[in-house]
Amino acid sequence: MPIRVLLVEDHDDSRNALSRLLEMSDCQVKPAANLEMARHALASGTFDVHVIDLVLPDGSGFELMGESQPWRTTPTIAMSGLDDLQATADKSAVDFCDHLRKPVVFNELLSAVRKAATSRPSGSGAVAGQAISSQQSL
Repeated sequence: MPIRVLLVEDHDDSRNALSRLLEMSDCQVKPAANLEMARHALASGTFDVHVIDLVLPDGSGFELMGESQPWRTTPTIAMSGLDDLQATADKSAVDFCDHLRKPVVFNELLSAVRKAATSRPSGSGAVAGQAISSQQSL
């Protein structure tokens, strides 16, 4: 059964490439370019994992995941080029299961997605994770 992934990334080339690569790796991907598209996808579908860029043109990934909605318990992987991603994430009420630094290395993203999808306890939220630094770019 494919892993259902919501991928929120505003950079068109990155979103398209990551979507294709995830789909080639047995994931079913719903891409979204901004918060509005992500909210629509979340309202109309169910996902096993969220992969969300923290800096978006119409808001932030923190804002989206901080909203009081049933999908808040879905494991969420943060992506960002922010200098101090871990410190920024720790200040948020959002519990990301992983943090990927941009540019994202695809194998690290795939590993994080698979781990998040399989480690999610039934009926509970995401588990705390560690920052992952990328060594290669997409």
